[in-house]
Amino acid sequence: MGNRVELVTARLQLRRTRPGDAPALFNNYTGDPHCARFLQRRPHADVAHTQAMLQVSCTA
Repeated sequence: MGNRVELVTARLQLRRTRPGDAPALFNNYTGDPHCARFLQRRPHADVAHTQAMLQVSCTA
């Protein structure tokens, strides 16, 4: 992961996810049944599930 680029504008910041992002990601995306209905997965039951997903993706 040597090529880490962040894109920052006045209203937007794009960066790689971090393990500390789990609560916000769970509350706004992975735990939301309305978001999951468009994906091939069920909503996460709790923030620990999202944290585990991030641990895998952040170390990959």
